[in-house]
Amino acid sequence: MNEHLEPIFRIFLTGLEESEIDYWVYGGIAVAALVGRFIRKNGNRDVDIFVKEIEMDNVRSILESRCYDQDLIWNECRPFKKDGFSRRKLEVRRGRDELLSIVPVFLTTSEAILVFRNGAKKYSKDILKRVERKISGNVFYTSSDTFIRKIFKDTFRGKRNWRKRSEIMEDAKTALTPEEFRQYFQQ
Repeated sequence: MNEHLEPIFRIFLTGLEESEIDYWVYGGIAVAALVGRFIRKNGNRDVDIFVKEIEMDNVRSILESRCYDQDLIWNECRPFKKDGFSRRKLEVRRGRDELLSIVPVFLTTSEAILVFRNGAKKYSKDILKRVERKISGNVFYTSSDTFIRKIFKDTFRGKRNWRKRSEIMEDAKTALTPEEFRQYFQQ
């Protein structure tokens, strides 16, 4: 079902590991990691990761070299400005399809900040504790279950037509408690 993402796990995430660059998968793949299997009926379109902001140029270099050998292209999006932050975004695409999205986590002395369309979200630095996950033979790293759920809660309502999107509902059934799910989706 998610075979199109195989190069992302095998080539790019492995490349980050080989270069000793820490990354954390978040979004739909991370939510699936909560139960150890892919959960979306129609599959996941892409893999979303964050890396430390100071590593973004190193990640860009890895994308340049690894995409060259594949039927893939990389792109650096125009910086997104929100709540005083200028967030970069790197993408890997096959044709028009985004397969990998990379955003920075901004670090202060006491916090880790992720910038999403609906604003800058502050987390404790514990979000940087890496948990090894495995789905369908693919090994990758996420934050703890607590942070996977928190990021999901902080972001899903910022997406267009979120109540009508099946992939958001599928993820919500896993990431939210039954009470939270009823609160958001059964009004």
